[in-house]
Amino acid sequence: MGDCGVISEVLAAARSYYDNTDRLIYSYAGKTFLSGAPLFDGRYGGRGNIDCSTYMHLVLQGIPYEESPYASGEAESAFCSRCEWREKSFAEAIRADAPLRRAFGLAEYYFLMGRAFEDRKKLQAGDLVFYAAPPEAAPYYLAHGAFRAIAHVGMVTEDTEYIYHSTGYPEKEQIARENLPAVQRTHILDGRIPNLFARPSYGGANGMP
Repeated sequence: MGDCGVISEVLAAARSYYDNTDRLIYSYAGKTFLSGAPLFDGRYGGRGNIDCSTYMHLVLQGIPYEESPYASGEAESAFCSRCEWREKSFAEAIRADAPLRRAFGLAEYYFLMGRAFEDRKKLQAGDLVFYAAPPEAAPYYLAHGAFRAIAHVGMVTEDTEYIYHSTGYPEKEQIARENLPAVQRTHILDGRIPNLFARPSYGGANGMP
């Protein structure tokens, strides 16, 4: 695995969003600033729109909440000083490669890079955990490619039995949604069984871990 100092920085970044979860709201179906959506959601007190993959992209770059667009109010400039990938700012690069921006795109990326694995016993802090779509939705995703079945991603914490992740309810199931923590720390098996794991390089070429 990569340098322990880098992993510690990434995990500290992940914790910073967890500590500020009351300033965020889960944005279902990938509607965040990385896909051109508003940075903040006026329906929920102007909290920052976040989803699982946006959260992972932020922390994989070591960007804590305090340096994120949610703190600065600027969707683009917060990334320019931290990461250039394919000679673009981070936000521009993710928009240019839309599938990579989503959980299934990250799963496919790490699989093709040879960094995916299936043995849960090999998990280390900072690894990524991928989950498939609910059974009723799986046929749609599977019809659009195997990795499209992946619908959620989280990051293993210092205690490898838990993950940091951002999740919520679909718009049609908004029961107490405004009170649901946008970023959570939950047991790795809460609600779902993981389908795939991946180990970022943390220091990979061109800014992508």
